[in-house]
Amino acid sequence: MRFCMVLLFLSTFHTSWALVDAIDELPQPRRLFVESFEDMLDDEIMDGSFAVLPVAAYDHYEGVKGLLPSRYHKTYEDFVNLQILSASFIVILWALPEDISRWDHDKIQSRNIFNNWYDNIKAGPVQDTDKFWINYGGHSLSGAYFYTLARNNGMTAWEATTFNFLMSTFYWEYGVEAFFEIPSAQDLWITPILGSLLGERFYQWEQEI
Repeated sequence: MRFCMVLLFLSTFHTSWALVDAIDELPQPRRLFVESFEDMLDDEIMDGSFAVLPVAAYDHYEGVKGLLPSRYHKTYEDFVNLQILSASFIVILWALPEDISRWDHDKIQSRNIFNNWYDNIKAGPVQDTDKFWINYGGHSLSGAYFYTLARNNGMTAWEATTFNFLMSTFYWEYGVEAFFEIPSAQDLWITPILGSLLGERFYQWEQEI
């Protein structure tokens, strides 16, 4: 189970490693996927040669999904969709005033983003100075979201807690958010622990309804 959960978390970070065939030699499912992608773009921009990127993503997505037990497939699909949600959330955080996000825009923009990530990982975790409602309200709700997503996909309470821990700690705190700030010591326990407790309460209310 641990292997499956870790694989679930790590999968999309390795999309660029996928090896693909030429577009004309693609099996029908992948060809349809690429053609649907091309239809969204101008013909002058997308001539087929760039199709390697969506094909690589599709191949890797299907490959990882095939390695997972069927009961984890829906959670994996939701995890992939979370990439879009995360990108949107980063845009929102970036637009917020710095006294709320605690992101130093000038410092972040002045350096290579991957150097920022490395230095932030190396420096953390630290006690953050976020407002109380962000630490205990926002992060608890975020953890509850990860937890209930897994529970509604058929996972047990323990599996959902593990999924919440992997997502909140490695995917978010040491992953996406570490590009912008040092990992927070409070968030490492608030999100997975309080979030899971709150998420189970939400899940039980949902079942009662």
